Amino acid sequence: MLPQEHYKSVQRRLEELAKTNQIKSVLELGCGPGYYMKHLLAQGYDAYGIDACSSKFLPEIRGRLKDGDLTALKDIFGDSVFDLILSHNTLTVDPILWNMLGGNMFDDHTGSGLVLANFKGLLHSPSLNAEMRGLARQTIEKILEVSFQQLKPGGFLVSCEEGEPNDKVDFSREAAERIGYHVLLYEQREAVLQKPK
Repeated sequence: MLPQEHYKSVQRRLEELAKTNQIKSVLELGCGPGYYMKHLLAQGYDAYGIDACSSKFLPEIRGRLKDGDLTALKDIFGDSVFDLILSHNTLTVDPILWNMLGGNMFDDHTGSGLVLANFKGLLHSPSLNAEMRGLARQTIEKILEVSFQQLKPGGFLVSCEEGEPNDKVDFSREAAERIGYHVLLYEQREAVLQKPK
């Protein structure tokens, strides 16, 4: 059973890819506490996750979850390479801006939801200019680049961005191709990229 209903699209895509490709090692970008990683480990995958919320990592899989910057995968994982890298609600502008502004999606110390609500209001305000959004998109492209280096030849990057109604894949097809990916699927809320064999 999936840890959360919103992982359905990621799980569906993983199952489709696993039918015709050997997928054993998986890295989740922005894994949060690690619920989906725990699910993948139970399914027999060699699963790892990375996020900047180590205080919230599930204790029973803490050794498979790394605290760190998504643009510094090589520093964290070294020469390790993966068959599949997953992004679920991570390669979209909102969470990147949240981190750029010093926030953490899991740190609402008031328990009221006001921190997140205030952030979402800021995102849609005219005061957040195009320059900030441009910087967030540059960060997303950097994450794509470093992910490319951590994929095995023939490996996949799957991006499902569906947490909020306005979420979308916030990198261009051209950017992915420029990095070297084959673009197998590119839709508003989902992309499947492959590193050439």
